[in-house]
Amino acid sequence: CPTILAARTYIPSLIIFKRKCTIPGLLNSALVSSVMEFTNTAYMKKCLFQKYIEHFIHSILPTYSVLLILDSYKSHINYAYINFYFNNNIFLYALLSHTTHILQPAKLSFAQLKKAYNKGCEQLCLDNNSELVTKYTFTKILGLAYIKIYTSMSIYNIFKTTKIWLFNLNAISLDCLNPSLTTEQFNISPIQPTPASSSSQFSSTQSLSIPTSLLQSSNLNPSSNFIINKKKTLKIEVKLFNIRVNQLEAKLKAMKDELETLKNSGICSLYLALKYPFSYTF
Repeated sequence: CPTILAARTYIPSLIIFKRKCTIPGLLNSALVSSVMEFTNTAYMKKCLFQKYIEHFIHSILPTYSVLLILDSYKSHINYAYINFYFNNNIFLYALLSHTTHILQPAKLSFAQLKKAYNKGCEQLCLDNNSELVTKYTFTKILGLAYIKIYTSMSIYNIFKTTKIWLFNLNAISLDCLNPSLTTEQFNISPIQPTPASSSSQFSSTQSLSIPTSLLQSSNLNPSSNFIINKKKTLKIEVKLFNIRVNQLEAKLKAMKDELETLKNSGICSLYLALKYPFSYTF
């Protein structure tokens, strides 16, 4: 996503290309001060995030403290450079999971940016005898989309929608943030053990009992014991699932062999000949 500021402007993008080697000339038609990096996946990594921060600092030259609002992806934060952020008056704030569609200004405007970019691609095709977009023309079209979408008034309206600036605590109902709590709820109350059955050995929702004596004798708190036991249970379930997958794969292979034999009558493996001695004619 792009970087937009509450000061009603934007920062030229850090563009990530899916390449191993640097290609010169890709930014010839890009917005002034745009930068590019290359990765195997074209996704943000921690090392690239540090370069983005350096680009961010160079673009705004923060004299006063700056709040940088990010998505909650781990690849967006490199904890090894916390002191670097602090020394440059930058404070990072990661939004809660599943709330960026409400609280992240850059994400609210991203659909409009994509629409403007797609129109630019169509216009390039019409004006240049069906010319396709390449890595060399991509940055030009993206830059024109930036200029069209991120006007001073549109950026103001985006921040006004999220109520981050001007700040309004009551603008968004707390019910809208409930999806962010799904990974934070733990049931750590002791549960009576139930006998295991063959029908439930592959169930991922099997109840997990925590003996009270274990909680009392352990130095860990109940939630830590719960997480440790849950981890052990999940490891066992993964092994059982892997065994079941191997069994199903073997069964699938046998069925494919039988199908090929039916398609080619008179030819079969020794295994099928012994399994169905009267089904085939040799």
